Amino acid sequence: MGTYDLRAEIEETLKIARSFIHTDPTEALRLAHFVMDRAASIEDCESQAQASLVIALAFRAIPSAEENERETAAALATSLALQNGLDEAWIDAIDCHADVTYDTGNYNEAMDLWLQLLEVGLERRWAKAIARAYIGIGKLFFVYEDPQSSLD
Repeated sequence: MGTYDLRAEIEETLKIARSFIHTDPTEALRLAHFVMDRAASIEDCESQAQASLVIALAFRAIPSAEENERETAAALATSLALQNGLDEAWIDAIDCHADVTYDTGNYNEAMDLWLQLLEVGLERRWAKAIARAYIGIGKLFFVYEDPQSSLD
């Protein structure tokens, strides 16, 4: 009788779920929820955080998803990434959270989140965080009809 490696299954399923985020976000959601359940059964908090990020990104890719559902998923992903010290996931999650709040017209909250991302990115010299923050802040300047500032 062979052995069953649940952690390997979780990792593989997460990879597959990530690959579906933009092409089939509903399937990405299904797989990520499956991973959340499996990871919870073995108290794998990092995999739960990664699955939560996939859920948030998939909700962002579904325009018809409820605003509250999208924001809640993004906030949870940000929180779990921070709690588990997953820097790359935190960058993706807080950017997703800011983008979701931007999409819902909550520009002040989006600005706060992108400024938080920028501050941490500058402090830790994370180029990806800095770039994403500047892109988000630029989108806000464009919305406020200050396109020149969005390019500076």
